Amino acid sequence: MANKMQHGTLHGHGYLDKVVEVQFQALRSDIGELRKRVGRLETVLGRGVMLLVGNLLGVLVTLIYQLI
Repeated sequence: MANKMQHGTLHGHGYLDKVVEVQFQALRSDIGELRKRVGRLETVLGRGVMLLVGNLLGVLVTLIYQLI
């Protein structure tokens, strides 16, 4: 019986192949979701940096006008 499970049902084109395929599809889906999240994070961080730079330039201009 152990020999049958080893060569027939569990190996080759059987149970383990289906499990690996399902796990691979789930992993691919998770990686796709991770890419989307990283993309959104990059967008938000880019906006935040632009706002920070804009605010710093505003402060710098205000300080220059006060010195003149």
